Amino acid sequence: MKTIFKALALASVATTGVVALAPVASAQAVQGLGVADLDDAVSKSNAAVLAANQIKITHKATIDAVEARTGVLNNEYRTMVQAFQTAQRAPNPNQAALQQQAAAIQKKQQDAQTELQNLARPYSLAEAYAMEQIRGKLEQAVRNAMTKKRVSVLLQPNALILPAPSADITTDVIAELNALVPNVSITPPAGWPQQGGAAPAAGAAPARPAQPQSR
Repeated sequence: MKTIFKALALASVATTGVVALAPVASAQAVQGLGVADLDDAVSKSNAAVLAANQIKITHKATIDAVEARTGVLNNEYRTMVQAFQTAQRAPNPNQAALQQQAAAIQKKQQDAQTELQNLARPYSLAEAYAMEQIRGKLEQAVRNAMTKKRVSVLLQPNALILPAPSADITTDVIAELNALVPNVSITPPAGWPQQGGAAPAAGAAPARPAQPQSR
C-alpha cells in the first residue's frame, strides 16, 4: 500500500504564523525563529501511526487485492509496451499501426489507474478521513508549540540553509498533536466526503514505463 499520509499544504495552517521566506543562513541567531516539518509532525503523531496500523488490518483484503491487481496490470502494460517497441524496431514500420498501439497503451494506462482507484476506495476514504481529523487539530498544535517555545516566526526546513537543531520544534508539534488528538476514527460517517470535501484519489497504479512514441 502506498504511503498513507500525503504531504500537508502549509496553507492549511497559514494563520499560525508559519511563513515562507527566502532561504536564510541559520535559525540559531534569530530571536524567536523556529523550524518545523509539519508533514513529519502529522505522519509521526500517535493518531496517524495508530490509524495507519488499523487501516492495514481492517482493509487488508482490499489492500492485498489492489496489490495483486496492480501486478497483473503492470504485466499487461509491459507486454503491450514490449510489442510496440518490437514493431517500432522493424524495418519500415507501419506508422498507422504504431499510432494505434500507442493510443491503446495510453488508454490501458488510464483505465488501469481508474480501476485501481475505485478498487482502493474503501481504504482511501479511511485514510482521508483520518487525515482530516488530525489536520483539524494541526493549527492549534502549532500555536501551542510556538507559544511554549517562544517562537514568533516558523519556517519550513527547506527555507533554511543550515538550521540549528535547537530551532527545530517538530517534536513539540508532535507532542501537542498527541495531546489534542490521541486517536482518530477510520470509519467515515454516512455521506462523507460530501460533508467535508472530496477524498483524494488513492491506491497503487501500474508502473509507468517510458511512454512509447511512434516515429
